[in-house]
Amino acid sequence: TMLALAALALLRQAEQDAKASADPADPFSPWTALPGWRLGGSATTTLSLLDGATPVAIRAVWQGTGYRLALTSGAIDVDGTVDAARIGERRLKARAVRLGDRLTIFAGGREHGFTIVDPSRPPVAAGAAGGRLTAPMPGTVVAVAVAAGDAVTKGTALVTVEAMKMEHAVTAPRDGVVQAVNVTVGDKVDEGVALVVLKDAA
Repeated sequence: TMLALAALALLRQAEQDAKASADPADPFSPWTALPGWRLGGSATTTLSLLDGATPVAIRAVWQGTGYRLALTSGAIDVDGTVDAARIGERRLKARAVRLGDRLTIFAGGREHGFTIVDPSRPPVAAGAAGGRLTAPMPGTVVAVAVAAGDAVTKGTALVTVEAMKMEHAVTAPRDGVVQAVNVTVGDKVDEGVALVVLKDAA
């Protein structure tokens, strides 16, 4: 139920975002995390969340006013908004609070937190294995905080890329040493371009 409420919160937020946006097809919108959703269309969307450390993928199919969700426990229909939700045959009042990529659902005196996974960002494990930290989307480099040879700790902001007036910091996935910095301030970069190469500390 908490998972269904989280999905409903994200889907409704995406609808509002698309309606409010002057260009709903804006490829740089954070809601490109919902690749299949389109206003008034019948489309399938996949949401990626972490429930604790467990990755969860939810397939949502638009059905006129609500969605059919494919969860690991089976399919369920959802409709309404989080504060007046219909989950299957149940009607629920809940609250969703989002801070960055953290989404917390409050319902029935309980709370449950999820982490929203942006599929445009490479997973930390892949970045950690290869040491190449890539641009999460096309944009312009507005800050370079490190140089080759610098020792960095996990979470340190290395390079900041601006896209559509939003700044996205590329951070170190683990402690290490900067082996190479491939960009300078003002560079225009495409998604997936290696910005920084990180190696393990000696």
